[in-house]
Amino acid sequence: MKSLLAVWNGYLLEQVEEGKLPLNVFTPNEHYMQHMSGIISRLGPPVMYSTRCLERTIGDYKRRLKSAADPGLECSNLMVKLAANNYLTLMGLKSPGSDDDDDEDGNDIDNDNDNDDAVALTGKVFTATGKESIKPVLGLTLEMLNTIGADANDTISSSSQLQIFGGVVTSAAHRMASTRISYSLVFEIMVNIMRPNESPLYSPAYFFGDVLFYMEYNSAHYVIVSLYQMEFDCQNCMYYIGGRDGRTKTVILDADTIIGPAGMIGTGETLAKYYIFWKTMVIGMDTTEQQCGRLEMV
Repeated sequence: MKSLLAVWNGYLLEQVEEGKLPLNVFTPNEHYMQHMSGIISRLGPPVMYSTRCLERTIGDYKRRLKSAADPGLECSNLMVKLAANNYLTLMGLKSPGSDDDDDEDGNDIDNDNDNDDAVALTGKVFTATGKESIKPVLGLTLEMLNTIGADANDTISSSSQLQIFGGVVTSAAHRMASTRISYSLVFEIMVNIMRPNESPLYSPAYFFGDVLFYMEYNSAHYVIVSLYQMEFDCQNCMYYIGGRDGRTKTVILDADTIIGPAGMIGTGETLAKYYIFWKTMVIGMDTTEQQCGRLEMV
């Protein structure tokens, strides 16, 4: 870990010295990472004491709760039940995961949330006809409904949250206590790179945008998103936008085009560039000029 952090810090320092990234790229989180190897050597694996485990557990509790009348009592019962099941598992009296969704009558309850690969609307789900959904669903138009094979009279479901990749992603419509933008995602879309009068040739391209809403129609999931026109910086092989006031295009995409949440690093210059990054991004492989998506291709 020490050697990998040294390589990463060396890369960032080189970018700063060459004027490609601002000095404030060295954030508090960047500083905290430098102490991780020492913390691990003294305390052991972070999984044993990291608050991320607690946050994940709280999220697991929230997904299991169904009572609207007395959620506090249900949460209390759930914690006792899970603690008892974990004890029985440790004692070898029960198989791991064999207990989680049994109701009081001993019947199994089918819960898609136990499948980390499942895609599903979560939170408050709104179900109505396409016509009735246009007003409450941000960005939705009749043209978008036609794109997915629906019309104004078909029943669709929508929500401000989507369960995917074992977690939950939000949208601009989701009410949060924080004003921090947390609904920016990166998408990988197959686009036609040939001219209109030529035979189509499809190639993957990356796009960055702010999600407005999520939808479900005929068991398929979609995302309404305002995409930004990214540009490619050949000096550091990264994508960037000039800001959230740049050229955008609102479209509806299949949920399986989602790569994951994305962030931005600003340069702090007068003509600022905001570099786009995401968890699985490999600079020079995922970030190439050929894969920098153009809005006119979507």
